[in-house]
Amino acid sequence: MKLWGKVSLLSSLVLVLVVSACSFILITQANNKILNLTYMNAEQKQQALTRSFKNMLTYYHTEEDSEAATQSLVKFCFTQYADSESVLVFRGETLYSGITIDPSLYLALEAETKPQRYSGQINGRQTLIVGSDAGMAYSFSHNYDETPGCD
Repeated sequence: MKLWGKVSLLSSLVLVLVVSACSFILITQANNKILNLTYMNAEQKQQALTRSFKNMLTYYHTEEDSEAATQSLVKFCFTQYADSESVLVFRGETLYSGITIDPSLYLALEAETKPQRYSGQINGRQTLIVGSDAGMAYSFSHNYDETPGCD
Protein backbone atom coordinates (compact mmCIF):
# COMPACT_ATOMS: atom_id res chain seq x y z
CA MET A 1 0.00 0.00 0.00
CA LYS A 2 1.34 3.41 -0.89
CA LEU A 3 1.97 6.18 1.63
CA TRP A 4 -1.04 8.28 0.56
CA GLY A 5 -3.27 5.22 1.06
CA LYS A 6 -1.93 4.68 4.57
CA VAL A 7 -2.36 8.36 5.44
CA SER A 8 -5.91 8.36 4.05
CA LEU A 9 -6.78 5.19 6.00
CA LEU A 10 -5.29 6.59 9.22
CA SER A 11 -7.06 9.95 8.74
CA SER A 12 -10.37 8.20 8.09
CA LEU A 13 -9.90 6.08 11.22
CA VAL A 14 -9.12 9.14 13.37
CA LEU A 15 -12.11 10.98 11.88
CA VAL A 16 -14.44 8.06 12.68
CA LEU A 17 -13.10 7.88 16.27
CA VAL A 18 -13.55 11.64 16.82
CA VAL A 19 -17.09 11.59 15.40
CA SER A 20 -17.94 8.57 17.55
CA ALA A 21 -16.55 10.22 20.70
CA CYS A 22 -18.42 13.47 20.01
CA SER A 23 -21.65 11.58 19.34
CA PHE A 24 -21.28 9.63 22.58
CA ILE A 25 -20.71 12.84 24.56
CA LEU A 26 -23.71 14.58 22.95
CA ILE A 27 -26.00 11.61 23.57
CA THR A 28 -24.86 11.36 27.19
CA GLN A 29 -25.45 15.07 27.78
CA ALA A 30 -28.88 14.95 26.13
CA ASN A 31 -29.82 11.94 28.26
CA ASN A 32 -28.73 13.73 31.45
CA LYS A 33 -30.64 16.87 30.48
CA ILE A 34 -33.81 14.88 29.77
CA LEU A 35 -33.51 13.08 33.13
CA ASN A 36 -32.96 16.36 34.98
CA LEU A 37 -35.99 17.93 33.29
CA THR A 38 -38.06 14.88 34.18
CA TYR A 39 -36.92 15.09 37.82
CA MET A 40 -37.65 18.82 37.95
CA ASN A 41 -41.13 18.44 36.40
CA ALA A 42 -42.01 15.59 38.76
CA GLU A 43 -40.86 17.62 41.78
CA GLN A 44 -42.84 20.67 40.64
CA LYS A 45 -45.94 18.55 40.08
CA GLN A 46 -45.56 17.02 43.54
CA GLN A 47 -45.04 20.43 45.17
CA ALA A 48 -48.15 21.83 43.45
CA LEU A 49 -50.19 18.82 44.61
CA THR A 50 -48.90 19.21 48.17
CA ARG A 51 -49.56 22.96 48.23
CA SER A 52 -53.11 22.63 46.84
CA PHE A 53 -53.93 19.71 49.14
CA LYS A 54 -52.55 21.52 52.17
CA ASN A 55 -54.45 24.74 51.42
CA MET A 56 -57.76 22.93 50.89
CA LEU A 57 -57.33 20.81 54.00
CA THR A 58 -56.39 23.79 56.13
CA TYR A 59 -59.48 25.64 54.90
CA TYR A 60 -61.98 22.85 55.66
CA HIS A 61 -60.53 21.12 58.73
CA THR A 62 -61.58 22.13 62.25
CA GLU A 63 -60.26 20.97 65.61
CA GLU A 64 -63.70 19.57 66.48
CA ASP A 65 -63.61 17.04 63.61
CA SER A 66 -63.59 13.42 64.71
CA GLU A 67 -60.88 11.01 63.58
CA ALA A 68 -63.21 9.46 60.98
CA ALA A 69 -64.25 12.88 59.67
CA THR A 70 -60.64 14.02 59.50
CA GLN A 71 -59.58 10.90 57.63
CA SER A 72 -62.47 11.28 55.20
CA LEU A 73 -61.69 14.97 54.68
CA VAL A 74 -58.01 14.21 54.05
CA LYS A 75 -58.89 11.64 51.42
CA PHE A 76 -61.49 13.91 49.79
CA CYS A 77 -59.13 16.90 49.62
CA PHE A 78 -56.35 14.76 48.17
CA THR A 79 -58.55 13.21 45.48
CA GLN A 80 -59.56 16.67 44.27
CA TYR A 81 -56.00 17.29 43.02
CA ALA A 82 -54.42 13.84 42.71
CA ASP A 83 -54.02 11.83 39.54
CA SER A 84 -53.82 8.08 39.03
CA GLU A 85 -50.12 8.03 39.93
CA SER A 86 -50.48 9.82 43.28
CA VAL A 87 -50.32 8.17 46.70
CA LEU A 88 -51.57 9.56 50.01
CA VAL A 89 -50.12 8.15 53.21
CA PHE A 90 -51.80 9.60 56.31
CA ARG A 91 -50.47 8.65 59.74
CA GLY A 92 -48.75 5.59 58.33
CA GLU A 93 -51.83 4.31 56.49
CA THR A 94 -52.26 4.47 52.73
CA LEU A 95 -55.58 6.22 52.11
CA TYR A 96 -55.29 6.72 48.36
CA SER A 97 -53.19 4.90 45.80
CA GLY A 98 -53.63 4.16 42.14
CA ILE A 99 -50.39 2.18 41.96
CA THR A 100 -49.06 -1.06 43.44
CA ILE A 101 -45.78 0.40 44.71
CA ASP A 102 -45.44 1.43 48.35
CA PRO A 103 -43.42 4.68 48.26
CA SER A 104 -42.45 4.36 51.93
CA LEU A 105 -40.13 1.51 50.93
CA TYR A 106 -38.12 3.91 48.77
CA LEU A 107 -38.51 7.32 50.44
CA ALA A 108 -37.92 8.28 54.06
CA LEU A 109 -40.15 11.33 54.40
CA GLU A 110 -39.66 13.75 57.24
CA ALA A 111 -41.67 16.85 58.16
CA GLU A 112 -41.01 20.09 56.28
CA THR A 113 -38.48 18.75 53.80
CA LYS A 114 -38.19 19.43 50.12
CA PRO A 115 -39.34 16.67 47.80
CA GLN A 116 -37.27 13.52 47.81
CA ARG A 117 -36.90 11.27 44.83
CA TYR A 118 -35.98 7.71 44.02
CA SER A 119 -35.01 6.61 40.55
CA GLY A 120 -34.24 2.98 39.86
CA GLN A 121 -35.49 -0.41 38.79
CA ILE A 122 -38.68 -1.71 40.42
CA ASN A 123 -40.18 -4.94 39.12
CA GLY A 124 -38.02 -4.73 36.01
CA ARG A 125 -39.12 -1.19 35.10
CA GLN A 126 -37.27 2.09 35.41
CA THR A 127 -39.28 4.05 37.99
CA LEU A 128 -39.23 7.59 39.37
CA ILE A 129 -40.86 8.25 42.76
CA VAL A 130 -41.10 11.79 44.12
CA GLY A 131 -42.64 12.58 47.49
CA SER A 132 -42.61 14.79 50.54
CA ASP A 133 -44.34 15.30 53.84
CA ALA A 134 -47.12 17.88 53.55
CA GLY A 135 -45.76 19.44 56.75
CA MET A 136 -49.14 20.19 58.28
CA ALA A 137 -49.11 22.29 61.40
CA TYR A 138 -48.88 20.49 64.76
CA SER A 139 -52.39 21.67 65.66
CA PHE A 140 -53.76 19.57 62.81
CA SER A 141 -52.76 16.23 64.30
CA HIS A 142 -52.11 16.74 68.00
CA ASN A 143 -55.55 15.41 68.99
CA TYR A 144 -54.78 11.89 67.83
CA ASP A 145 -51.08 11.25 68.02
CA GLU A 146 -47.81 13.14 67.81
CA THR A 147 -47.04 12.46 64.15
CA PRO A 148 -46.24 15.53 62.07
CA GLY A 149 -49.22 15.31 59.72
CA CYS A 150 -49.70 13.98 56.22
CA ASP A 151 -47.25 12.34 53.85
